Amino acid sequence: GLGYVTLSAAKRAVRVTTLEVDPAVCDLHHASPWSAPLYTSPNITVVNESCLSFVTSQASGSYDVIFHDPPTVQIAGDLYSKTFYAELLRLLSRKGVLFHYIGSPESRNGSTMMRGTKRRLSEAGFEKVVQIDSAFGLLAFKGGQVF
Repeated sequence: GLGYVTLSAAKRAVRVTTLEVDPAVCDLHHASPWSAPLYTSPNITVVNESCLSFVTSQASGSYDVIFHDPPTVQIAGDLYSKTFYAELLRLLSRKGVLFHYIGSPESRNGSTMMRGTKRRLSEAGFEKVVQIDSAFGLLAFKGGQVF
């Protein structure tokens, strides 16, 4: 998207890394005055490569929080797999947390997506997975803590 989550996170975080593989979306970043801080903020790094290759190249325990907002499962099914979730778990620090945006649980496939994703996150090793309907996603905790 236009980077609003990244810009919001950067107000509180020491370092934010955002991934965007679609060149057309990157062109939108540069055309939108609201997205300009993605490229000028000293604590934001924009990475233009596939999520899977980036994630597998990163050191274990190097992130405290991951916000995962993938394209639909039809477009990027590998980003919804237990194997990929295990990689995200590996990247998280000891008490790290993942927020996985899914979409409305009341949509046609929403509740099925929530259940399946919650199961795969648990199978990948997340200690606690909490559905947050108002945020259209799941919080998954590496260390089991709850905010």
